[in-house]
Amino acid sequence: MAQEGITTGDINSFSVSSHSGQISLTSNNGRIDTTAGELNASSIEGNGGNIWLSANGTINTADILAPSFSSNSGQIRLISNSDAIDT
Repeated sequence: MAQEGITTGDINSFSVSSHSGQISLTSNNGRIDTTAGELNASSIEGNGGNIWLSANGTINTADILAPSFSSNSGQIRLISNSDAIDT
């Protein structure tokens, strides 16, 4: 969680033999920009992880991945309280 904007490259919680982890980014007073990389919460043998982004400003993303190749995929939630979402 950040009071101002968040800018990231790759964030990876990928798992081969277990459930992947959750990716959660919250900006209370700014934007979220992950266009420099991908958000990957994929899993091969377990559940895909949830990816949740919440911001008061714009949310800009590149690839967002939360599949499972053998079980349940993760949820993807993008919430902007006052601006646009561009994926």
